[in-house]
Amino acid sequence: MVNNENENGNGSESKNGSGNGSGSKNGSGNGSGSKNGSGNGSESKNGNGNESKNGSGSGSGSGREVALHRIEQARECLRIAEIMIEISAQNSANRSYYCIFHAMRAVLALERLDSKNHLGVISAFRQRYIKTGIFAASFSRIIGSAFEIRNESDYEDFIEISNAQALQQIENAKLFLEAVDEYIAQRSMEEKY
Repeated sequence: MVNNENENGNGSESKNGSGNGSGSKNGSGNGSGSKNGSGNGSESKNGNGNESKNGSGSGSGSGREVALHRIEQARECLRIAEIMIEISAQNSANRSYYCIFHAMRAVLALERLDSKNHLGVISAFRQRYIKTGIFAASFSRIIGSAFEIRNESDYEDFIEISNAQALQQIENAKLFLEAVDEYIAQRSMEEKY
């Protein structure tokens, strides 16, 4: 499900994830949509509120526009990861993970899907695109490794990420981003016909 944190016209903020689009983050308060584009009528796909069908998490814009925006976010994270390796292996690995994360969200945006948390994005991507064979099973391991290293480095004390580990994460992020770029390009060509 998309993150349905929004302002509801009277200035108070709702964080209940209801997806009813009761207000607009930009303060218009007209009830026409939410900060994240879920609008009204979001539909939970799995009953636990993790996946939304009617929102892609970016306000206005088609699924393709959102996907392209997220791919740019992924590319930026990869560029930062490559720069950060000289300064901090831990921060470099973190940015590599976010490259993968934004790339997964780009693919989900093509279907107007998103999740309110990282595990929801990972689960939706694996279920819809890896288990179905659209992406190779090896990408599941890449996602898992990046997520684990990111969590350990962000939340565990005294974790050290080696330069070799960070470089491997950069290479994995490059592979993942390349595959997502190819998939989005293929989808774009199919939609033209």
